[in-house]
Amino acid sequence: MAIKVIQTNFTSGELDPLLIGRVDVKHYYSGAARLRNVLVLPQGGVRRRPGLEYIDALPNQITRVTAAVTITAPNNGTTANANDDDTSTELTTTVNISTTNPYVVVHYDLGSAKTIVFADVVGARLSAGSNSTEWFIQYSTDNITFTGLGNAVPMSTDDHHRRSTGPVTARYWRFARIGATDMSTAKATIDEFTLWEASASLSACRLPRLSSAPPSITNWCSPTATAGCIALETGRLISARRTPAPSSPAARCSTGRRAWTPGYSFMKTWRRKSSCARAITMNGRWKP
Repeated sequence: MAIKVIQTNFTSGELDPLLIGRVDVKHYYSGAARLRNVLVLPQGGVRRRPGLEYIDALPNQITRVTAAVTITAPNNGTTANANDDDTSTELTTTVNISTTNPYVVVHYDLGSAKTIVFADVVGARLSAGSNSTEWFIQYSTDNITFTGLGNAVPMSTDDHHRRSTGPVTARYWRFARIGATDMSTAKATIDEFTLWEASASLSACRLPRLSSAPPSITNWCSPTATAGCIALETGRLISARRTPAPSSPAARCSTGRRAWTPGYSFMKTWRRKSSCARAITMNGRWKP
């Protein structure tokens, strides 16, 4: 004959599976075998956890733009060194900067307009002198009118690095001095000038400990779906854990809740209540 046991609280939280038979431990009678998407209240009960706030979309994996790039150095230098992913090589101009405006260190023609999410200049420096207001990463759609991306890159005899953030869609890119300050016989050097675009692949960092692709909207919380517990903090993934597939309609979440959005591998919510809150006690099943 089955014996029904009333459990009045869950203040001990979720217990280790190794304690499943420890009826001699007092926490056994105030613990749960499984708690999902709930907060334990000090008064003994549980409530659904708050929803997540949608902050922003993270880009897919970014890749260096290397294919079909025509690199020129109007003031001389080894062009291949500017985009070889090797900071031990460098492009150094041989023409005096003087008052030349613009003074282009390196120029990229991507062959067609591409959407660039980041543009990096690495190891930018001068052979002599300094200038903190006239050196820019620039882009253009027609190779005539160029626009600066981000703030000026300070230049001196020390290495300087700068990442400017897009996204910007353009075909032509360059690193150049825009100004007329007389820099006499100084030359310019860069280790790398790298453009980054978003690939079609999702960022691996957004799927830690998830061995398979996230479920689609249509089967999220269905009896066969495998749910992922996701937490977001200021737009970045801070935790992820697989949870067993719901075993029955009584234990599974209600259907139709959109936790995943096609094309992105992060939870997308707008302060809604969780639809997956449930707790399973040692002696029976509880559901909100």
